[in-house]
Amino acid sequence: MFRRTLIRAMFLAVLIASAVCCGGFLAFRAAVLPQNGLTILLVFIFSVVIGMLVAVKFALHIEKQVRKTTRQMVTFLEGIQKNTELNPVQNVPDLTLPNQEQIKRLLTRIYLKRKEARAESARAAEMLDNMSEGLVALDHNMNILIMNKQSAYFFDSEDENLRGQNLLRLTRLPRLLQSVSATIKTGKSDRLDWEDDVRGMIMQISVSAVKSLHHKEENGVILLITDVTAVRRMEKIRSEFVANASHELKTPLTAIRGFVELMETDIITDPDQIKDYLHRIHKETERMIELISDILHLSELEAVNMDTGYTTVSMKIIAQRAAESVALIAEKQNIRLHIEGD
Repeated sequence: MFRRTLIRAMFLAVLIASAVCCGGFLAFRAAVLPQNGLTILLVFIFSVVIGMLVAVKFALHIEKQVRKTTRQMVTFLEGIQKNTELNPVQNVPDLTLPNQEQIKRLLTRIYLKRKEARAESARAAEMLDNMSEGLVALDHNMNILIMNKQSAYFFDSEDENLRGQNLLRLTRLPRLLQSVSATIKTGKSDRLDWEDDVRGMIMQISVSAVKSLHHKEENGVILLITDVTAVRRMEKIRSEFVANASHELKTPLTAIRGFVELMETDIITDPDQIKDYLHRIHKETERMIELISDILHLSELEAVNMDTGYTTVSMKIIAQRAAESVALIAEKQNIRLHIEGD
């Protein structure tokens, strides 16, 4: 397009210069010298030469402007590519090319689209870096496409930007590497727990497959890392509590069964002793009710997740209740229980 425009400009300059020079010279010759064929031919040749010189100079000027405009366009597009802050009004070059208004509009549109894409990318990066979970996106070769700051913290990585690097630069956990490799091949999701003994943290890693747009036969992978330390500790506490509660419930039930068995065999005939056993059965039953109430109360505390404050308790009463609950077993083993304290 540039060459065609240049040729047209040169041709037009030759015609105009030739016409002007020829007309002027002919007028001059007509006024001074008699006209003949040789004179007209000489005037025509002279006019053509003058026109060509003017055309060459004009063409060189146009070429200089075109080169300047081209350099400006290259600089402008390189600035967009390098994410340089540009003002579309000040930085779009003044064009001396065909369809320059359309080209200017196109360059301005490219700049605005690029600026919009950069803003969207910055917002997405800010959202990822403010997530409480770690997020890592991998391609089918286990190369890192996206990672946020939290994922670097979870894997204890000093480098927060490993994009383009292999997953091995971030972690070398054998179980995780096997899971990622299997997910890439099969497309099946996986989930695993990883305990960091050094920092005392427990992380849950979800491995999810993502269909690739470029490699339809291969899968990408999304890793979502969540800190489940508090959850796992709560589950452990709950498990231990259930075991302890089961043991605590078993103790009064054993005592009640022992008292009932003694009473059913008619070995105990003393009314006062029977009354004492019934009193103990009643106390053990109340103790079971208190244990069940404590279990329900703890469940309510977990549900509301709040501190209800402190309560003063008597350790002597607790010790007496404990002694009463095992009194029958102690008596069979010839063990005497004695409580002291205030």
